[in-house]
Amino acid sequence: MAIYGNRWLSFFFFPVVELRTKGFAFKGKQYSWSDVEEIELWQEPRFPVAGQRSASETYVARAIIWLRDGKAIRIRDVAFEKRGESPRSDYSSSFDELIATFKTNVKASRQFPREARPE
Repeated sequence: MAIYGNRWLSFFFFPVVELRTKGFAFKGKQYSWSDVEEIELWQEPRFPVAGQRSASETYVARAIIWLRDGKAIRIRDVAFEKRGESPRSDYSSSFDELIATFKTNVKASRQFPREARPE
């Protein structure tokens, strides 16, 4: 069981998603992997400014995980971490790890419909 969340002011940790054995919890509600409708990923400039963009500009990964009940899990790579792991500077493997976990489990849940899933 892993808990992912945002670190604020380098001190406060606010949980966003809790992975469990048969799904995940978001805002106190338990979801199964089949409750995920879509996963959107994109990158945006770290500090959006008007005018020309330089080649050395850094980007931030963002994701929205849409759920069947209409809720959305919004994740921004900056200050996103896994509880109990120390954050690394300029790169968050927790974001990549969470998105990979979601993609793998959602794909596996759609491969076998609920009634035809092998036991």
